[in-house]
Amino acid sequence: MQGIINFATVVLSISSQHVTGKECWKPNELFYTECSNTHVVRAVALNSCIESPCELKANRSATLMITFQPRTKITQLIPELHLYVNFFLRPTFNPKSSKSFSESMDGTFPLEPGRFYTYTFSEVMPARTGSVTATWRMYDQNSNSAVCVEFPVVVVDPEDE
Repeated sequence: MQGIINFATVVLSISSQHVTGKECWKPNELFYTECSNTHVVRAVALNSCIESPCELKANRSATLMITFQPRTKITQLIPELHLYVNFFLRPTFNPKSSKSFSESMDGTFPLEPGRFYTYTFSEVMPARTGSVTATWRMYDQNSNSAVCVEFPVVVVDPEDE
């Protein structure tokens, strides 16, 4: 118990410090929004993104991790990615159709209500650079939106570091 209290103290002291220049953590300004009314998303990580828009490098791997807590039993999750470029919807992308696609779930199906699960997805970013808004949605076995997050992304040339 003392270890948990010490850890919490360290996290609180780090989060209350202001770093001169670029802030290293913005607890009140998430880089993503939950885009469904399920309110099950607890945390989202995209590479080491800490601010919006997330900057990802072209032709390099990107990893998205979504921690969520389902309200109902889920026996299947079907991912779907929508990309909006200049407010226009590009064709829906089925991530499983990509050769470099990789996904994992830290639990086995069925997913039980009230438990925490982390879904991880990795993919190589396209060679094309530019700004997009990504909507990552996962449907359950009944085609209901189970998890949905939206975030702005800028794909940059890896040579521009």
